[in-house]
Amino acid sequence: MRIGIEKTALAIALSVACGGAMAHGFISLNDDGNIISRVALCHLEDSEGQAKNMDCGDIQYEPQSVEGFDGFPEDGPADGYIASAEILMARNLDEQTSERWQKRPIEAGSQEFEWTFRANHIAAGFKYYITKEGWDQNSPLARSEFDLNPFCEVDAHGEMTQNTATHTCNVPEREGYHVILAVWDVGDTDKAFYNAIDVVFDGDDSQLPGWEKAGQIIPTINLKEGDAVYTRVFDGSGENSALRTRIEIANSEDGQPKNWSKALATKVNEERNNIKSGVLSENGFAPIYGVNPIYVNSDSGIQRVEIGYDVEVPEPDTSLTVEGLDPEYVIGEEPTVLDLSLVAEGDAQAELTVYNHARESLAYWSGEVEDNSSESVALPLSKSEVGHHMLVVSVKNSEGKLVGQQMMDFHLVNADAPPPAHDYVYPEGFGNYVDGDVVLFEGEGVYQCYGPWAAECNNEAYLPGVAADPNWVEQQWNKLD
Repeated sequence: MRIGIEKTALAIALSVACGGAMAHGFISLNDDGNIISRVALCHLEDSEGQAKNMDCGDIQYEPQSVEGFDGFPEDGPADGYIASAEILMARNLDEQTSERWQKRPIEAGSQEFEWTFRANHIAAGFKYYITKEGWDQNSPLARSEFDLNPFCEVDAHGEMTQNTATHTCNVPEREGYHVILAVWDVGDTDKAFYNAIDVVFDGDDSQLPGWEKAGQIIPTINLKEGDAVYTRVFDGSGENSALRTRIEIANSEDGQPKNWSKALATKVNEERNNIKSGVLSENGFAPIYGVNPIYVNSDSGIQRVEIGYDVEVPEPDTSLTVEGLDPEYVIGEEPTVLDLSLVAEGDAQAELTVYNHARESLAYWSGEVEDNSSESVALPLSKSEVGHHMLVVSVKNSEGKLVGQQMMDFHLVNADAPPPAHDYVYPEGFGNYVDGDVVLFEGEGVYQCYGPWAAECNNEAYLPGVAADPNWVEQQWNKLD
């Protein structure tokens, strides 16, 4: 397993493939929609025209892990900690101001909400709540700010999730910025997953005949000297680059979100006759230090205006490879010890923590690994109990900046415990596996074939211990032991 920085075309982004055995899911962005959760926008790689949420903390590497106790609104996370579900690594999600988070436009009526599951679980159901009119945008989310009658409920009938799920919900009328809270109640635990979704209702607020709203400048990303932000104008033929308006960031003051938002809106008004930006007033379009709507002349043929960013990306300079973690460890009389080897490219500062499924810390190590060298690390666990465990590895560069985090899964098993009942011992029956068949894979464990593509259980590329990518196994097989 190698941890480091990956380079994107336009903006600084850390792309790390997280392990999925803790399960779990989040509101993702489907191909045709526009709705995406706060935590997913922390994880999303920057792309042209798409800002991401910044300064989210470690949860940006595990968007699927905003997990708390179920029973909302009577139980569940306390007021002020609803967005984080009260888990420490997600506490930055509880910060709440009118300008803190990237907002996506939405309209009342039928909308699709997509969940992505990093590993599948039994689901009890899904509920969707929305903030009230006049809610306090500048205080941490509390129950008093929500309509506690969910506007959408989906009964999952205790069935296993299948990688993704899309719910069609009737979103109620609202104006301006609101938060939708999506809650997934897990069917086989007392936990639930909480996703805050920041949206802006895009009503017909144009008071000038002949002008219509086509986008908005949302100040959510900090820019630095040398960066740039610009408009992307689309008509019936696609993007019209001749109508682009661009500003360069000269210093940190200019790079503050509220400042570049007003500066870009002001420059749009100076350069374009058929595009204007700002809050409507009796004197026309007035740019502000905040969200600036973008309007276009109805006869211009312009369909929409988006925002793009040019951000310098540093070359990667630090990575860490972790070797030696076994998929299973047999519990004995002596403490279970993980014998690992760390190999660095660039001077790396590493932190290794072992958790059980209940997120109890069982072992910890931190230290430095010099460029092109290796370090042997022994992690004795404070207790050894049968079940799923995780090794979480965080890596910083020589300047102390976090450059990667990864979660690696393993299991503790009893030496004499018989495997769960199974229908086949692989390769027995291979070629004829169907949905529901339970198969023992020697040295790997017991798995159940499931899903709408159960025929792929007969494809060697998806078999436990054979698949090149463990995530491919999870698409077809549910590990029972």
